[in-house]
Amino acid sequence: MSGLWKNYWANSMNTLPRYTQYIKQNGVKSYLSSLFRLSDAKVGTLVGKDRLGNQYFENCDEVLGKHRWMVPPAGTGKGRFEASAVPPEWHAWMHHMSDAPGHQVEKAFKPFYALSKMKNATGSENYYSPPNFILNDKFKKSVAGGFEVWTPKGTKSGEGSSSP
Repeated sequence: MSGLWKNYWANSMNTLPRYTQYIKQNGVKSYLSSLFRLSDAKVGTLVGKDRLGNQYFENCDEVLGKHRWMVPPAGTGKGRFEASAVPPEWHAWMHHMSDAPGHQVEKAFKPFYALSKMKNATGSENYYSPPNFILNDKFKKSVAGGFEVWTPKGTKSGEGSSSP
């Protein structure tokens, strides 16, 4: 734990040596790609990879709270990644609920009704809208003839009205 506090102020303000180290290890092209996709370029040890292709890294010399991070798969552009794409076992590791990385977590109980996580479709063409929502493509307007008046069983349409 003491390694997390090591050089706290130096690492939070001194990014030039960190970027230089990243360029030495990975090259300029990877550095620019990382800056574009993640708005940062960090060096760390690869802890694991999940089934969605996300890579998880850790560097205890980084600032506390920023020493664990995730790199999304290459197809995800800047601003297109969602936090809901992180599996629960890796979420626990990223947020220090568990010290065991996601690939080491044993799934002791997996309910039969558990489904795989679906991507959040809000703002895309596949968003959900209720069938009777006016902006739904399959929305059907009411019948052209209007509405039918409801009459209780056993009464005729004119009976039972209390008109004077």
